[in-house]
Amino acid sequence: LASWPTTFSNMAVSRFSLAVTRAIRGEAVAHASTPKVASIPAELVKKAAGPWGALTVEEKKQLYRAAFGKSRSEIIADTGKDHTQVLLGSLAGIAGGVVLFFAFSTFAAAPLPKTITKEWKAASEQKIKDLGMNPLTK
Repeated sequence: LASWPTTFSNMAVSRFSLAVTRAIRGEAVAHASTPKVASIPAELVKKAAGPWGALTVEEKKQLYRAAFGKSRSEIIADTGKDHTQVLLGSLAGIAGGVVLFFAFSTFAAAPLPKTITKEWKAASEQKIKDLGMNPLTK
């Protein structure tokens, strides 16, 4: 577990660099908020191919914008519709779970055993009385 933070950060850096590389090549999915890849200077593209430690924070931000566009918090600040989306998504998930529960319990459940019926319970109680199995009532 001691190496987990470094492994996670290495994985995040490699995913980020892959996304930037795809954005530079034009393979990224185009979003309305994503700036044009052509707006990235050629010298920044060359620097991005090298070690990422040599990039400044502003250059990394520019590459991030080219790869991903706006962050989620910026999109929420622009639209203000996050609460309704989260609520509707949660309700849809709960409704889907309820539907699946009833579908499985109706169509995929095994039939109840015969020992649960009222007749079986009455016969068991009668057998207990006939054999005198309860020592307190003898």
